[in-house]
Formats: sequence, structure tokens, C-alpha cells
Amino acid sequence: MTTETKTDTATTAPQDTWERASAILVALHQTHLKAQTEYQQIVEAAQGNPFARGTSAAGHLIQTLNPALRLLEADMRDHARANGLEMPKLE
Repeated sequence: MTTETKTDTATTAPQDTWERASAILVALHQTHLKAQTEYQQIVEAAQGNPFARGTSAAGHLIQTLNPALRLLEADMRDHARANGLEMPKLE
């Protein structure tokens, strides 16, 4: 005789599309902040030289993230306002 126990444990609750979009916005915001921090660290390590190795790539990443973050946040704000949804905290 064998007894099998099956346990279904969900680690996260199902997300609707607004929650997923909010998570993407928060992650993009955090990535942008991390990119800025990394850029500052590179410049500080290079004693303020903006042309030191790595500064260009770090700066380009920030420039790439800026418009994506700005546009997504603005569009989500409009959507939230129109549909009575709460914007995620971006801190």
C-alpha cells in the first residue's frame, strides 16, 4: 500500500495585467537607479574622468533607459487615472 501526498503550493498569487505592468515599471525604475549608481561609481573610481574605461557604456545604458522609463511611466499614469487604478510606488 502506498500513500501519496500531493501538496500544491503557489509561491505567488496570480497577477493581472496591471500588476504585471506595474512590476515591469518598478523593475525598470530600479534598473535605471542602479545604472546611475554604477555610472557614478565608475566616474569616482576614474577620479572624475568622464572618458575613463566603462563610462561610455554606463552612460549609454542610462540614455537607453531614460525614454523607456519616461514613456512607460507617463502612459501608465494616464491609464491609471482613466481606470481608477493605483500607480506603483517608485522609490
